Amino acid sequence: MHLRLSTDKFLQSRFAIVISVVVLIASIGLLAYEDARQINGWHPFGISLRLPGFQMQARAGRYAFSVYCQRNTSVKSADLAFGRNAYLFNPTYHHGVHFEALSFGFACLLTTYNGGDYVVTPHIAIGIPFWFTATASGLLILYALLAPTSSPQSKGRIIKN
Repeated sequence: MHLRLSTDKFLQSRFAIVISVVVLIASIGLLAYEDARQINGWHPFGISLRLPGFQMQARAGRYAFSVYCQRNTSVKSADLAFGRNAYLFNPTYHHGVHFEALSFGFACLLTTYNGGDYVVTPHIAIGIPFWFTATASGLLILYALLAPTSSPQSKGRIIKN
């Protein structure tokens, strides 16, 4: 017995709709929070995780959600924190490879950069704009709700007179 789920059936499934609604609400909510944060001076939204040899931070920026990962050799235990943490370098992405288009961003530094009075450790960062996540999830919801469905009984049936 083979278990197959076609792409169309998955996109029309309740699971895909629920995930799309959550992503849509989160995208609009984070964008609204960032606007209010700019006005009221609140702390940025973010989640930071430090592990031995590795640390990462996911945070909402002005127009995008970004994930930043870097090597870490100074931590011996795990640490999870909510909010942007000062121990994690706030990258300006002018070291290494950097690409931006339509508010998408990608940055990568494969080796340690020594700037004389500062050091930038190897890192990778990806930024996904809120407009993209809101539009993609909204279109997926519309597709799931408006796409025609076909019943398995009607396919391949031969009618004899």
